[in-house]
Amino acid sequence: MGPTADGKSIHDLHLSSVDGSGSNMLADRHGKVTMVVNVTGECGNSMQYPMLQVLEYDYADYDFKILCVPTNDYCEYGYGDFKDNSTSTAEQAHDYAYYNYRVRMDFSELVVSRCEHEDEEPKTPHPLYVRLGVGTKDDSHPIRGNFEKWVVSKDGTNRARFTNGSLLPANLESGYDDYSPQEALRRIRAAIEYYLSE
Repeated sequence: MGPTADGKSIHDLHLSSVDGSGSNMLADRHGKVTMVVNVTGECGNSMQYPMLQVLEYDYADYDFKILCVPTNDYCEYGYGDFKDNSTSTAEQAHDYAYYNYRVRMDFSELVVSRCEHEDEEPKTPHPLYVRLGVGTKDDSHPIRGNFEKWVVSKDGTNRARFTNGSLLPANLESGYDDYSPQEALRRIRAAIEYYLSE
């Protein structure tokens, strides 16, 4: 847990909705605890969607929402329509989550979350990820893949980070946790409840 990279609120940044309505999904969350999750469609980490939906249901009456932010930056291990990162869209990621997992969480537009990967051309990450403390060339703790998670305080200036595989079943390996999925869930709930109490 700690402040955002520059100490400023994520609510000051603009992030559009997947539906193209033009609403600012970050500003709309001022006063709510938000979990930001970088997502894609069909990948090994997608099995976390049901647990994420349970978290949103469990805290729905306490000003908590999950915001799924689609990206193509980690699709080298994707399947089906999501294997070729030049063709997948935010709409496809949303529809995949809805039709396969009945997810009803909010989805944003498609964004870039990292500046480059191995031999790729340099990219400009969305300012959200820079403010969350990742996505820059000097990033010593880069995003490891889809489903990295940040629980963000009501004022948008503090965050707790959780790995991309933290809610996967114990027999699957992803991310870099050295504790069980049950312990990861306990820590995520503790972060949500801490920020809700502020």
